[in-house]
Order: sequence, then C-alpha cells, then structure tokens
Amino acid sequence: GVVFAFNRPKINENGWQGFQLGFGYNRHTSFENRTIIEGFNNQSSLMTQYLDQAIAEGSTANFDPFTTLLAWDAFLIDQSGGVYFVDMYTGNVNQRKEINTSGNINEYNITFGGNYSDMLYLGASFGFPRVRYEEESTYEETDAQNISPYFNSLQIKQNLTTKGSGFNFKIG
Repeated sequence: GVVFAFNRPKINENGWQGFQLGFGYNRHTSFENRTIIEGFNNQSSLMTQYLDQAIAEGSTANFDPFTTLLAWDAFLIDQSGGVYFVDMYTGNVNQRKEINTSGNINEYNITFGGNYSDMLYLGASFGFPRVRYEEESTYEETDAQNISPYFNSLQIKQNLTTKGSGFNFKIG
C-alpha cells in the first residue's frame, strides 16, 4: 500500500491541519492445494451406493438425473428379472480421488484520514473484496484384480467455480 499525506504547516491555527489518502491491496486467503486419497477397498464400491439408491428410487423413471441415472446410462447399474445389480458390489477395487483447488480472496482499499485542530481525528476506508475459488476433482475406481469380465474402471470428474465481489465501508 501507499499513503499520501497533505499537511498544513504548524501555525497555531484551528481548523483542518491535514489529511491523508491511502491505497492498498491485501491477499486474505489463498486456496492453492492438492489432495490425493488412494487405497484398495475390499468392502464396497461406489457402484454399491448407486445400487442402493436405484433400489430405493424404484424405477428408472424415478432415478436421480445427477447420480443414479448417470450410472444407469453408463451401464454401471443393470437389471435382470426386475432386480438391479452391479458388477463390483462387494468392492475389491482400487479407489483414488484427486482434488485440486486454486483461487484467493483479495481486497483493494482506499482510505482517507483527517486531523481537525489536533483534537478530532477522522478516518474512513472503502474496501472492494473479490473471491475466486476453483475446485477440480477426479474420482477413479479400477478392477485391478480383473475380477469382473465387464467392469474395468470408472472415472468421475467434477468442476466447481465460485466468483464474487463486494463492497465495504468503515469509519472511525
């Protein structure tokens, strides 16, 4: 930041003795991060959750369009004799999730200050904060032991972007 001071010479007079004008920039937060979660699961698969949800929803007409219906359309869930099933119900899959985040919260400031007769000191600040947050995650499951003749792997990618700006005012 930078501050410019405009002061009157000291001559024992009442009134405005001077004022200051400032400009600043602050980085409040950085969202730069990378997380990797990985392991072998011999208990369940993500497809187990899809199967449970499909059974609860009943027919394909009632499938949630963002989860169960996508799994149905990708042939992760199938039906035989009116019964839903998945290939890797008991797990035995390698699972991996990678999450990359980026962005920050920044604020630009304009400040004013003044001195009246060395008795009253006033100040005001105008802030203009901005936020940007981006998250990209990739979830993968693989049949590393070649248990299923039909299922090899699945991958789900999700992207999230959040942006915003605002205004604040402080006086003292």
